[in-house]
Amino acid sequence: MDHPIGKPVPRKEGRKKVTGQALYVDDLSFPDMLHGVTVRSPAARGKITNISFGGDIPWDEFIIVTAKDVPGANYVALILNDQPYLADGFVNHPEEPVVLLAHADKYLLEEARRHVHSGPPLRHWIPSPGTDFTYRRVRTACRSAFAACRT
Repeated sequence: MDHPIGKPVPRKEGRKKVTGQALYVDDLSFPDMLHGVTVRSPAARGKITNISFGGDIPWDEFIIVTAKDVPGANYVALILNDQPYLADGFVNHPEEPVVLLAHADKYLLEEARRHVHSGPPLRHWIPSPGTDFTYRRVRTACRSAFAACRT
């Protein structure tokens, strides 16, 4: 019996990938096809003061979706109903989805993504409910640990 363990296994798609003949999703094109991108928050936590669409971009040609466009409840229930599809008013973690964009030209779409901004840079940490108590406990524990090291 011929055992495959320890021997190279030829991949069916390997030759096409190596020679550049393989097709990927990005290589496909269909009539009236739209490409989509997600604009994500650069901040870990903060308030969305406004969403601006700048640059020399023909915004009227784009499909733009924000939290206000989500029909029904704007959340995915993970543990609680705490994970919005699109951030609405606040962002709760870095890279949280804020805006969806769609356009027929994938290169213009990527350029447009770079020109969407969700307000001024966020400098203030906005604690979640109950976070202040946890923060005070951690701060007190750290101070006690540092005090013990000095003796």
